[in-house]
Amino acid sequence: MQSEITGILLAAGKSSRFGSNKLMQILPNGHSIIEQSILNIAPHVDRLICVIQPQQQTQIAHLKNDNISLLSCNLSAQGISASIACGIRASENASAWVIALADMPFIQARTYQQLVQHLKQGKKLCAPIYKQQRGHPAGFSSVLKGELLNLQGDRGANNILKNHPDFVGFATDDSGVTIDIDTPDDFIRSCQTIAE
Repeated sequence: MQSEITGILLAAGKSSRFGSNKLMQILPNGHSIIEQSILNIAPHVDRLICVIQPQQQTQIAHLKNDNISLLSCNLSAQGISASIACGIRASENASAWVIALADMPFIQARTYQQLVQHLKQGKKLCAPIYKQQRGHPAGFSSVLKGELLNLQGDRGANNILKNHPDFVGFATDDSGVTIDIDTPDDFIRSCQTIAE
C-alpha cells in the first residue's frame, strides 16, 4: 500500500558560484546550511533522502538516522534532474514527494506542514507562493513519477511546475521559500534578512 510521503533534499550541486562548498557554511545559529535544511524538512516527511555528492558522506554522516538516509549520486554532474531521478528511484513506492533544495535553509516548518497537507488531500502538484513568486519546496504526487524520472539537465522540475494543469499554488508569508544561497554575498545578505 502506498502511503509514504518522502522528502528529497537536493544537495549534490557543485557550489561553483560560491567558490567552496556552500552547504558547509555555518549559519548564525551554529548549524551548517545543509544541517539546517535537513532539520527543517525531516520532521514533516515519513522518510528523508538527502541526495549528495560521494565526498559529502563523512561531512554529514552524524545526521543520518532511521528516518534520514544519505544517497550518493554519481550522476549529479549531469545536473539537478539527475539528482531528482536518483531520489525518486530510491523511493519508488512513495505516494508523494516533497522536493527541496539544500541551499534554502530558511524555509519554515509551517510551509512544509502546508505542503504535506495538500499532498495528503490529494493534490498532484503544489508549491508555496510568496508575494506572487513561486517558491520551494514543491510537492509531487506519485502520478508524476514518470515525468520526474524523464527530466533532463539543470532546470530541475521547473517545467513541470510551470506548465502542468494540475499545479496548485498556496499563499505564504514565509520569505524563506524564495531565499536560496548561490554566492558569498547571498549568504551574508540572507543571514541579515532573516535576522531582521
